[in-house]
Amino acid sequence: EVEIVDLTGTVFVPDFALRHPDGRTVHIEIVGFWHPDYLRRKLDKVRRAAMPDLLLAVSDRLNVSTEQIAELAGPVIWFKGKLDPRQVLAVIES
Repeated sequence: EVEIVDLTGTVFVPDFALRHPDGRTVHIEIVGFWHPDYLRRKLDKVRRAAMPDLLLAVSDRLNVSTEQIAELAGPVIWFKGKLDPRQVLAVIES
């Protein structure tokens, strides 16, 4: 079950939530679809949510620059094709 984040007038619902037995939770948002308006709205919601426990996984096939995601609260990983679970775990465990 993922957290629903109220953004006043809209909501942000991360794609996944991973819960560790010790109680830690990491939310994951996958950005794999590209359309200029979609991307702008998605990054705006992620910024407004300001979730330090949100891992943003961004396809390197998208037109996203590191500057566009520089001020996000949580970690960002880039993926090509399929998101590698080992890459996600490496970030979560660090």
